Amino acid sequence: TGATNPTYGGAGQGTNPRRMNPLAEMLSSTMVIDASRSTIDVDEVDAAVELGFQEGIEPTILMCSQGVKADFSKSATQAGLTAATPQAWNLRQIDAAQKKIVRGVNIYDAEFGLLAVIPNRTIPQEALGGVADFGWAWLLDKSFIQYAILRDIKHVPFALTGDNQKGMVRGELSVLLKHNKGAVAIKRVQT
Repeated sequence: TGATNPTYGGAGQGTNPRRMNPLAEMLSSTMVIDASRSTIDVDEVDAAVELGFQEGIEPTILMCSQGVKADFSKSATQAGLTAATPQAWNLRQIDAAQKKIVRGVNIYDAEFGLLAVIPNRTIPQEALGGVADFGWAWLLDKSFIQYAILRDIKHVPFALTGDNQKGMVRGELSVLLKHNKGAVAIKRVQT
């Protein structure tokens, strides 16, 4: 059974009834911040969190490509530093009790709540100086996201080989945005 959401782009696009609109097409254009083909920094993430808060959502996840996460980690650990203090550019938190250096940012404490910074291999990234506009970072509120079942999950048996029974589990899922202002995106992010 296909999940539909006619207002915000559900299943049933043309001749392919199981094609869901991309998340970017389900989102209101007022919930998108343009990074103008630059690397992401804490100021853009803070602006996105504030935009979400103003619109009634509380994002708890910052999902981005692995390169964008690395850029964000650098930005978050260098906040307030300038080129005039080059010795401080590689400053990292050192946890002496654990004998480790904390290099990445996995949880970001923004003005309006905590964000889990999660890299996602399926989010494309664009190299700095490129001309494509497909680099995105997503600030998600789980209460506005649901799974859409495009094909029911079921066991499909394979041919019998002796007394052995083999099969596979088949199903199709997608993500559905419950409201067109249920997430915030930062578009045209490069790394």
